[in-house]
Amino acid sequence: MATWTAIGWLLVAVLALAAGLLGGLLLVSWRSRRQWIHSIKYVIDRLRVAEADLRHLEEDLYVLKIHLQRRGQLDDEDLSELRRELIDRPRQLEAERQELLKEASKHGVSERLVKDVPDILQ
Repeated sequence: MATWTAIGWLLVAVLALAAGLLGGLLLVSWRSRRQWIHSIKYVIDRLRVAEADLRHLEEDLYVLKIHLQRRGQLDDEDLSELRRELIDRPRQLEAERQELLKEASKHGVSERLVKDVPDILQ
Protein backbone atom coordinates (compact mmCIF):
# COMPACT_ATOMS: atom_id res chain seq x y z
CA MET A 1 0.00 0.00 0.00
CA ALA A 2 2.88 2.31 0.75
CA THR A 3 4.20 1.89 -2.80
CA TRP A 4 0.85 2.98 -4.20
CA THR A 5 0.95 6.09 -2.03
CA ALA A 6 4.50 6.85 -3.16
CA ILE A 7 3.50 6.31 -6.80
CA GLY A 8 0.49 8.58 -6.24
CA TRP A 9 2.65 11.36 -4.77
CA LEU A 10 5.16 10.92 -7.60
CA LEU A 11 2.35 11.17 -10.13
CA VAL A 12 0.99 14.31 -8.44
CA ALA A 13 4.50 15.85 -8.47
CA VAL A 14 4.97 15.05 -12.16
CA LEU A 15 1.56 16.50 -13.00
CA ALA A 16 2.32 19.64 -10.98
CA LEU A 17 5.65 20.07 -12.76
CA ALA A 18 3.96 19.56 -16.13
CA ALA A 19 1.27 22.13 -15.26
CA GLY A 20 3.95 24.59 -14.14
CA LEU A 21 5.95 24.01 -17.33
CA LEU A 22 2.85 24.43 -19.48
CA GLY A 23 1.93 27.63 -17.63
CA GLY A 24 5.47 28.96 -18.08
CA LEU A 25 5.46 28.14 -21.78
CA LEU A 26 2.10 29.87 -22.22
CA LEU A 27 3.40 32.94 -20.37
CA VAL A 28 6.56 33.09 -22.50
CA SER A 29 4.52 32.58 -25.67
CA TRP A 30 2.10 35.32 -24.66
CA ARG A 31 4.94 37.74 -23.88
CA SER A 32 6.79 37.02 -27.13
CA ARG A 33 3.54 37.45 -29.07
CA ARG A 34 3.04 40.84 -27.41
CA GLN A 35 6.60 41.81 -28.32
CA TRP A 36 5.99 40.79 -31.93
CA ILE A 37 2.79 42.82 -32.01
CA HIS A 38 4.58 45.87 -30.60
CA SER A 39 7.39 45.44 -33.12
CA ILE A 40 4.95 45.19 -36.00
CA LYS A 41 3.06 48.26 -34.79
CA TYR A 42 6.35 50.18 -34.58
CA VAL A 43 7.29 49.20 -38.13
CA ILE A 44 3.85 50.19 -39.41
CA ASP A 45 4.12 53.56 -37.65
CA ARG A 46 7.56 54.14 -39.18
CA LEU A 47 6.19 53.26 -42.61
CA ARG A 48 3.38 55.78 -42.14
CA VAL A 49 5.93 58.44 -41.24
CA ALA A 50 8.03 57.55 -44.28
CA GLU A 51 4.91 57.69 -46.48
CA ALA A 52 4.02 61.13 -45.13
CA ASP A 53 7.59 62.34 -45.73
CA LEU A 54 7.49 61.02 -49.29
CA ARG A 55 4.17 62.74 -49.90
CA HIS A 56 5.61 66.03 -48.57
CA LEU A 57 8.65 65.65 -50.82
CA GLU A 58 6.43 65.13 -53.85
CA GLU A 59 4.39 68.19 -52.90
CA ASP A 60 7.55 70.25 -52.42
CA LEU A 61 8.85 69.17 -55.83
CA TYR A 62 5.54 70.12 -57.42
CA VAL A 63 5.59 73.55 -55.74
CA LEU A 64 9.19 74.13 -56.81
CA LYS A 65 8.42 73.11 -60.40
CA ILE A 66 5.40 75.42 -60.61
CA HIS A 67 7.37 78.29 -59.03
CA LEU A 68 10.21 77.95 -61.54
CA GLN A 69 7.77 77.67 -64.45
CA ARG A 70 5.96 80.84 -63.35
CA ARG A 71 9.25 82.72 -63.24
CA GLY A 72 10.08 81.46 -66.71
CA GLN A 73 13.20 79.61 -65.58
CA LEU A 74 11.96 76.11 -66.41
CA ASP A 75 9.82 74.43 -69.02
CA ASP A 76 8.88 70.83 -69.88
CA GLU A 77 11.66 70.54 -72.46
CA ASP A 78 14.26 71.48 -69.82
CA LEU A 79 12.81 68.88 -67.48
CA SER A 80 12.97 66.11 -70.06
CA GLU A 81 16.54 67.06 -70.98
CA LEU A 82 17.61 67.06 -67.34
CA ARG A 83 15.89 63.72 -66.79
CA ARG A 84 17.78 62.20 -69.71
CA GLU A 85 21.07 63.63 -68.46
CA LEU A 86 20.69 62.86 -64.75
CA ILE A 87 18.59 59.68 -64.69
CA ASP A 88 18.18 57.88 -67.99
CA ARG A 89 21.79 58.11 -69.23
CA PRO A 90 23.40 56.84 -65.96
CA ARG A 91 20.88 53.97 -65.82
CA GLN A 92 21.67 53.03 -69.39
CA LEU A 93 25.42 53.15 -68.74
CA GLU A 94 25.05 51.00 -65.62
CA ALA A 95 22.93 48.46 -67.51
CA GLU A 96 25.53 48.30 -70.29
CA ARG A 97 28.30 47.89 -67.73
CA GLN A 98 26.43 45.05 -66.01
CA GLU A 99 25.85 43.38 -69.36
CA LEU A 100 29.56 43.61 -70.21
CA LEU A 101 30.51 42.15 -66.82
CA LYS A 102 28.00 39.35 -67.32
CA GLU A 103 29.44 38.52 -70.73
CA ALA A 104 32.99 38.71 -69.39
CA SER A 105 32.16 36.30 -66.57
CA LYS A 106 30.88 33.78 -69.12
CA HIS A 107 34.23 33.80 -70.91
CA GLY A 108 36.38 33.65 -67.77
CA VAL A 109 37.71 37.17 -68.15
CA SER A 110 36.09 38.45 -64.94
CA GLU A 111 39.08 37.40 -62.80
CA ARG A 112 41.26 39.90 -64.67
CA LEU A 113 38.77 42.79 -64.48
CA VAL A 114 39.23 45.67 -62.09
CA LYS A 115 35.88 47.03 -61.05
CA ASP A 116 35.45 50.77 -61.45
CA VAL A 117 34.68 52.46 -58.15
CA PRO A 118 33.03 55.78 -59.07
CA ASP A 119 34.19 57.61 -55.92
CA ILE A 120 37.88 57.01 -56.69
CA LEU A 121 38.07 57.64 -60.41
CA GLN A 122 36.22 60.93 -60.71
